[in-house]
Amino acid sequence: MEWTKSKPTEPGWYWYEDEHLGWPVPVHVDWEGFIEDPECRSLEIAWPEEDGDIPMFEDADGIWAGPIYAP
Repeated sequence: MEWTKSKPTEPGWYWYEDEHLGWPVPVHVDWEGFIEDPECRSLEIAWPEEDGDIPMFEDADGIWAGPIYAP
């Protein structure tokens, strides 16, 4: 697994880090919108929603690693 500036293109768990967080955090990325219609859906950071330090997906300009698979 390597760090990349490319945002995820599929749902799943990913590591995310940016200059404001200061350390990597696991985030869940999932579909938002009309999931069955690819033209009307987008990816969003779905967890942790209550953590104000995690940016919206479109504003997440940090680095990513993953997806993280369950053992």
